[in-house]
Amino acid sequence: MKVLYAGFKGDTNPSKILLDEMVCEYKIYLDNDFLKSEKQLFEMLGKNQFDQIILFGRKPASKTLSIELKAKSETLEYLTNYEYFDLYTKFIDNNFKVKLSDKPGNYLCNNIYYKALDYVMDKKIDTKVIFIHLPNTEYFDMKKMKELLLMN
Repeated sequence: MKVLYAGFKGDTNPSKILLDEMVCEYKIYLDNDFLKSEKQLFEMLGKNQFDQIILFGRKPASKTLSIELKAKSETLEYLTNYEYFDLYTKFIDNNFKVKLSDKPGNYLCNNIYYKALDYVMDKKIDTKVIFIHLPNTEYFDMKKMKELLLMN
């Protein structure tokens, strides 16, 4: 299975720290900028066909993982096409605090999630897309998270 993992840059950003830990063929450290992050994602998607895209971002006010079920623009919403229940169950079974969320935020995380889903829908490609908001690293087991994600 060909999986793209993407998270945002920043030395204290848990999505960057998680990507640092992951040994995988495809990963992107996204710039903390709307247009630059979109360009980075589209360049990777233009060169490769993925089975899955797993996006990460930081939700510092939270102490739980949040699996985001939708992304939105000002006029349109996309529901994830990812089979998220298995991932949710995997996290629960491994003692992670996790919730299903329909509040992807209004900033970079929602934007990149929306752009990824829009790209997949527009191109009519069979790529599953999910976004996981991460709390700060002291609230989850980074090593276990990495193992669970790479088991896909």
